Amino acid sequence: MKTKSLSVFPACALAFAAGLWSAPAASASTVLTSISPQTLEALLEAEGAMLTQVTTGGDTTLRSEPLQIGPSDVKPIAFEVFFYECDGGDFIDPAGPGSACLSFEYRALAPSLVPGEDAEIANRWNEIYHFGKAWRDELGEVALQMSVVVDGGVTEENIRATYRRWRITLAAFAEYLDME
Repeated sequence: MKTKSLSVFPACALAFAAGLWSAPAASASTVLTSISPQTLEALLEAEGAMLTQVTTGGDTTLRSEPLQIGPSDVKPIAFEVFFYECDGGDFIDPAGPGSACLSFEYRALAPSLVPGEDAEIANRWNEIYHFGKAWRDELGEVALQMSVVVDGGVTEENIRATYRRWRITLAAFAEYLDME
C-alpha cells in the first residue's frame, strides 16, 4: 500500500506543477519608462485626485485642490507636481502637457509657522520621517517634496501606490506642522 501511494504522489505533484505553469498570467500593469503630465493626471485622478494642468512660460505642472487629508482640525493642504528630464532635455527643461519625462516631484508648501524657526522645523521633520524631504523656500514657506523616478521603468500601479504614499506623507506633514 505504501508503495502505491508514494508512486501516486510524484504524478500528482507533476500534474499540480504543470497546472501552475500553464495558468493564465495575472493582468500586469503597464510599465512606463517616461511619463507626461497628461498621463500622470489621468492616473492620479483615477485615485481621486482633483488636479488642474497649469502651463506657465511653456512649463506644465499639475496643481491639486486643497485636500482635507488629516483630522478635520488640520488645515487642508494643496500640492503641485513638477516634471523633470523631459523630452531628452536637461533636468530643468520645461515640460509640455505631452512631454516624455523621466522624473517628477510632488511638492506642498505651508506658510511660515514660527518666523526664524522654519529651518529647525524642517530639519526635525527630516530627522524623524523617512518619506518626503522638508526645506524652507526663498519666500519663507516650509516645503515638503517627494521625488519619483520613472526612468528604467515602473508600473502604473507603482505610480498609484506612490501617490497613496504621498497622501499619507502629506497628512503626517500637516499634522506635524499643526503640532509645531
